[in-house]
Amino acid sequence: MGGLGVFHQQQQNEIVLKKQHQRQKSVAISNSNDENILYRLWYQHEQDILTVILLTLVTGLAFWLRDVGFVLALNGATAGNALTYLFPTFMFLNCAVQQRKQQQNQNGSINSDTSFQRQIPLAVGTAILGLVMGIIGTSEAIRRS
Repeated sequence: MGGLGVFHQQQQNEIVLKKQHQRQKSVAISNSNDENILYRLWYQHEQDILTVILLTLVTGLAFWLRDVGFVLALNGATAGNALTYLFPTFMFLNCAVQQRKQQQNQNGSINSDTSFQRQIPLAVGTAILGLVMGIIGTSEAIRRS
């Protein structure tokens, strides 16, 4: 039971610290002068402002563009390639770097014979291939519009 009591106390301490931090934020905002009204407005309603901006942008594009095929082709060429080739490569490379740091911290030296390290050239090649395909797809989408 002692372990649960300590855990419960830690949770309550975290809640108290979060409430104190929120109070400090609100005091800092309320003590600001009128010159920072845009900052205060943004700080308090950031998500709402971003939503309105994005909806306005999308609605404006809908009025301006008459062919949805171009938008879909451009989206597939850019976002599709990024999701398929680039993002997985970046995640893999991040894992390889983290493994290398962890190994260096444990051993004091780097063992270059790990499975991640051997696959890095293949991952970089995949990213380059995806980048080339994205450029070709984007140029074709623009050319055909």
